[in-house]
Amino acid sequence: MKRLDELNTLRNELLQNKKFVFERPILILSATGVAFAQISKNGLFHISIIILSFVVILLLLLNLQFTINRIKSIARISAYILLFLEPVRLLKWIGWENSLRIYRRWQKENSISQRYNLKEFIDKTELPESMMFYSLIFFIHFIPVILILGAVIFVLSKQTEIIEISISIVTIILGFIFLFKCIKDYRPNKQRDLIERARIVWLLSFMEKKMIRKSQKEDEIFAKITKAQSSR
Repeated sequence: MKRLDELNTLRNELLQNKKFVFERPILILSATGVAFAQISKNGLFHISIIILSFVVILLLLLNLQFTINRIKSIARISAYILLFLEPVRLLKWIGWENSLRIYRRWQKENSISQRYNLKEFIDKTELPESMMFYSLIFFIHFIPVILILGAVIFVLSKQTEIIEISISIVTIILGFIFLFKCIKDYRPNKQRDLIERARIVWLLSFMEKKMIRKSQKEDEIFAKITKAQSSR
């Protein structure tokens, strides 16, 4: 595959990834509304809230994990395009699949040894704004779960059946697990530097393979990496 063909392919993949991360939560919430309307017609209003709440929170939790994986893919591809395919290329182009193999192998080896703290290479003043859309996606997941939890707690206060109380408690626990993971792992400010992190990993992995273009050796990021390597 030629460089231009690869660039077009990766840009299309970026568009598809962004499309998926927006469409899926909206689809889940829309389907929930339709299901809730249908079930409540049968006079099982309370039990429908409880069962649907559990299912929706579980789906949103799984979808948010899927979204994070897509966001990381977007960051990895964006950084690759920046370093390999833009007019001023920093790294030797060997094709996406070959490059990704080096990237993942480096990640696996260094996640075990923890040789690098990527934060020390990141300039916070130059973070790209292309990941800012994630904040909207985050709150599309986060706010409905808060509203659902409020509804379930309200319904729980009026329940007398053991099975309904049990399902409500399980749903509330799942909801708080969801909120905890959102705040701890999925919050927007934690994803803001993903492209820059991916860029650093590309640079580190290809520096170890000695596939950096010599004309870029004086770049500030390489100076930081070299300094970090010499101190280890």
